[in-house]
Amino acid sequence: MKFNLEAKQTKHYTELEQMHQKYSSDTGKKTEEHSKNFEDNKNMTIKINELDRNIIRKKSKIDLLKLKIAQHKKESGARNNALKK
Repeated sequence: MKFNLEAKQTKHYTELEQMHQKYSSDTGKKTEEHSKNFEDNKNMTIKINELDRNIIRKKSKIDLLKLKIAQHKKESGARNNALKK
């Protein structure tokens, strides 16, 4: 009887050890994948922020150029009217 119980104990211990090894390897893979995805996300966030700042900068430059064009049209129109009179 004692031998039978020891055999069952060994069997269960072996199964438990195998399950633990499988869990550890699966978790390790998922942790690795998560870390990679986290780094990719971090890098993409940096790139997106840089692109966003570039867009804002270019929009400001476009607005400034529109203002200069409007001023130039106004000055040219005033000069043309003065020359016509």
